[in-house]
Amino acid sequence: MTATYTLNAEKNGIEITFPNKPAAAVLDALKAAGYRWSRARRIWWAHQSPKALETAQAVADGRIDTTAGKDTAPALDLWERTRWTPGPGGDECHAHTVGSNYTRGMSNKEIAATVKRHLTQRFPGTKWSATTQGYNSIDLYLKSSPYHNERHYETRREWAEKSPELSAILQYAESLLNSYNYNDSDTMTDYFDVNFYDSVGVCYNYQQTEPTETQRAEIDQFRARMEAEKRKEEERMEREWQEEQARRAIEAQQAAKLDEERRAVIAELTAAATVRALDPLEQYVIPAAPLARKAADIEEARTAVEENAVDVSDCIILEEITAPAAILDKWGECGGLLYDIPELFRAVGGSRTFDSRITSMTDYHQMDKAERETVKWYTLAVAIYTDTGGLWAIVDDEGYNYARYIAAAPWEGSTERLPVPQNQSPDYETRAQAERVEDTSTAIIDRLGLTGGGWEMSPEYAQQMDPIMETITVDTIRAVTIEPLKEWLYRRQDQRQQLREQLARAQIPAGERVTIIKESCMGGVSCSVATWDHWEPCTYAQYADAVKLIVKPKRKRGLWSMTLHRGPAVLIVAGDVEIPEPVLWEVETASTGVTIRKSRFASCDPAAMQAVREYVQSIGARIYVDAKQKY
Repeated sequence: MTATYTLNAEKNGIEITFPNKPAAAVLDALKAAGYRWSRARRIWWAHQSPKALETAQAVADGRIDTTAGKDTAPALDLWERTRWTPGPGGDECHAHTVGSNYTRGMSNKEIAATVKRHLTQRFPGTKWSATTQGYNSIDLYLKSSPYHNERHYETRREWAEKSPELSAILQYAESLLNSYNYNDSDTMTDYFDVNFYDSVGVCYNYQQTEPTETQRAEIDQFRARMEAEKRKEEERMEREWQEEQARRAIEAQQAAKLDEERRAVIAELTAAATVRALDPLEQYVIPAAPLARKAADIEEARTAVEENAVDVSDCIILEEITAPAAILDKWGECGGLLYDIPELFRAVGGSRTFDSRITSMTDYHQMDKAERETVKWYTLAVAIYTDTGGLWAIVDDEGYNYARYIAAAPWEGSTERLPVPQNQSPDYETRAQAERVEDTSTAIIDRLGLTGGGWEMSPEYAQQMDPIMETITVDTIRAVTIEPLKEWLYRRQDQRQQLREQLARAQIPAGERVTIIKESCMGGVSCSVATWDHWEPCTYAQYADAVKLIVKPKRKRGLWSMTLHRGPAVLIVAGDVEIPEPVLWEVETASTGVTIRKSRFASCDPAAMQAVREYVQSIGARIYVDAKQKY
C-alpha cells in the first residue's frame, strides 16, 4: 500500500492520504502519534511534531509492521493477558481510595480512549465501545470478539461458568477502568465523590466472530489453565481447611486443659475459703473502688485501672470471703473470676441509694438529666481478703458471671472502712401531705366503686383528684408509698403541664397585656409583648396537641396568631416584662471602648429559661403558663 504525506504550512500540520483502508497496525501507529481522521477530506492529519513527522515518513516508506493483525499469537497467552496486576497502592476503588492510573485533569474522553486502545491491543480480535454519555459516566462494552457468549444465563456466576473467556476479559476491563478512578465518598452521610461512574459489560448486540486456528488453540489453553488453577485452588482450600481443623483441635485441647486447671483452682479455693454474710449492722463502705468493666482476670482488672477504663464507686460490703493469698493469686491469674461459684458468690451485686428523693426507681426515672447526676449511688459488693487480713479485691457479682465487675486492691482508699449511710426519709410535713394524698385517693376510689380496678383511666377520678394536684409538689409525689398511685400522680402532673391544660386553667382575660417568653428551636430566648385575645387548639406538624394564640402584638394593628407545641419551653407572664440584658448576656467593655456581648448559655440550654423564670419570679410578676422543655 502506497501512502503519501504533505506538510500543510498554513495550518502547521501533516496530512497523510491512503488509496485504500490501511492495516490495523498502521492505524494504531497513526493514533499513537496523535493523528486524527478527517471524514470530510478523507485524510489523516496531525499537528507537526517530530513524532508525527517520523510516523508519516515510516508509513510512506512502508516501514510499519502490518502483520500484527494476522493470525499470530501474542507474546502472552490469553490466561496471562486476563490477569490484572494492580499498580502501587492498589486499584480496589472503594471509599477513600485512588486508582494507580488516576491522573488529575485527565478527562473522561481521554480515559475512555486510553482504556479502549489498551484493551484492543491486549486482546486482538476484540472490538470495544467506550462512551462518555450521561452524567459523569464511562460506559465500556465489548461489541465483538471470537469468544462465545452464553447470554441466556441470567446470573453472572452461571454466565461466567459458560463464558469463561469473556468473563475474564471483562474482569480485566473493570480493573483497568477502575485504575483511572478515585472514590472519596461517605455513604454514612450520603456524600458521593468519584472521578466518574462506570458500567462495563457485553454489548446487547454482541457479535461472535469466527476464531482463527491460533485463537481456537488459545481458548483450549485458557480452559485447560483454568481447570488447573481451579484444582490448585481447591487443593489450597482443602489444605487450609485441614490446617484450620488441626489448629482448632489443638486450641480445644488447650482450652479443655486450661478449664480443667481453672476448675482445680476453684475447687481448691472453695475448700480453703471462708464466706461470711454480714448483718446490716456489720456492713461497711470501702470508698473509691476502681471497678473494671467485666475483666476476665485480675491482671486485666489492673490494666483497666492504668487505662482509666473503670467505674469508680463507693462499695457497700455485704459479704466477706477469706482465703490464702497464693490460692487467690492463682485463681485471679487463671481467669476463674468469671466462673459461677455458688459457694462463694451468692448473687451479691447491684446498687442502691439513700437519697430521700427516691423511694422507688419511678422517682429516679422521672428526674431530668441534671437532677439524676446529683443522686449518689453505692455498689453492693463482696470483699475478698487474704488470710493475713489484707484486701485482695472487691467483686460486684450482679448475679451473672459475664457481668462481674472487679476492683483489684490496693488503691487509694482501699484501707478505709466507712459506716453505711442511714436511710434518708422525707421531712415530716412532706410525708404527712403524702399520706393525705393516699387517703384522699383511697376515699375517691371507694366512692366511685373502682376498688376492683380501672381507676387509673377514670375521668371522674382525675376530676376529683385535681384539687389535690393544685396543692402538691413533686416532693409530695416522691413521698407517696403506693406505687400505682405514685405513677398516676407523675403522669397526671405531666398532663397538667401541657399547654392546653395550663391555658384552660389560666383563663387569661381578653384585653390583658401579656409577655410571651419562648425558647427558640434553634437556640436563644425571644420575648413578645402583646394584648391577649384568646387561644384555640390546633395541630402543627407531628404535634396533635398544639395551640394557637390569638393576640395583638405591641405596636401592631389587628390580630396575629402564634402556634406553640410541645418542645420548646414557654412562659406567659402578665404585664409588659422586659428581661434585663445581664440575665442572658455577659456584657464587657474593652479598653478600646468596644462593647462585647457574650451569651451566658449554650444554644438550647434549659438553664437559660430557668434564669428567665427566676427573674420573673423575683419581680413578682404573675405567671399564667409555665411549660417546660420537652424534646
